[in-house]
Amino acid sequence: MRAAIALLLDYTAHNFIRELTVDIHRRFGLGYRAAVHQPHVTLKQGFPIADLPAMAGYFSEFAAEISPLDVTFSHLGMAISPDLNGNERGMLWLAADETPALRHLHNRLNRELAARFENTAAPFDGDEYRFHCTLFADGAEISAYQNAFAVLNDTPISLKSRVTRVGLFFQDDGAADGNFITYRILPLRGK
Repeated sequence: MRAAIALLLDYTAHNFIRELTVDIHRRFGLGYRAAVHQPHVTLKQGFPIADLPAMAGYFSEFAAEISPLDVTFSHLGMAISPDLNGNERGMLWLAADETPALRHLHNRLNRELAARFENTAAPFDGDEYRFHCTLFADGAEISAYQNAFAVLNDTPISLKSRVTRVGLFFQDDGAADGNFITYRILPLRGK
């Protein structure tokens, strides 16, 4: 089993991102695999868990202590990175402007999860993690991602989302498709 924790974007950002996704897919054929979840900024990439109820309990505590925040996106990003099986995959995303609040939440999750659970390391944890909203992943050949990014790299992006909810994503070892589901959504209730 695996879990991930993400900030869920507001409906204005959702609509902008989905319009952008449809446009890019129609132009470059990158697929909609990454669109299975509503647009979000992951704070903690997928990591192994042994006890879903215990993770859900921690998630409830975390959400109750976090205040709503704004996330701003200013440009597109692209990478070729390994998937969990070591195969290369393309990714195209909206880059979120890093803020002290985002970095604090990422670092807090890494620290608290490691203190409460075993084996919570995830790819890209730490200071090198870049906040983003994935538009496309795994849906096409790497050359299609490279072509799309070469054409779209200079596209100006000006998007801000007021984040008031957080999601706990869950992946069951027995799921044939390997996808995460949105297991819990909670409001950010901190002061």
